[in-house]
Amino acid sequence: MKKPLDKKAFVIATLRKASYRWPSRNEAIRRAKVKVEVGTFKNGKPKTKLMPFCEKCGLITEDTAKDHVEPVVEPKKGFIGWDSYVERMFPDTAAGYQILCHPCHKEKSMQELQIRKKVKKKLVKSK
Repeated sequence: MKKPLDKKAFVIATLRKASYRWPSRNEAIRRAKVKVEVGTFKNGKPKTKLMPFCEKCGLITEDTAKDHVEPVVEPKKGFIGWDSYVERMFPDTAAGYQILCHPCHKEKSMQELQIRKKVKKKLVKSK
């Protein structure tokens, strides 16, 4: 017997994939790149490369996370509705995104998770 499709998960995955092409996101990625010297050519001129940096700690690294400044699902309220979700998923400007190294992104995500757990715990206790 086939497992029923999770429509909400399907829609969320589709929206997330579409957000990768959102102009504001790409603008934020361009904003967070700096020119880094990676060696020299045979003629002695410096070889440079554009690399992203973490907008929180300043670490220059190839491995970054493109993060929403405002979480797509607000930690204190949870999933409110599709209008709110879509509005937060697709910020109007590059200021709605931040480029973070993975340790900084993990720290931010853990803080949001702790808030979600506290809110969920309060909801369970109040029932």
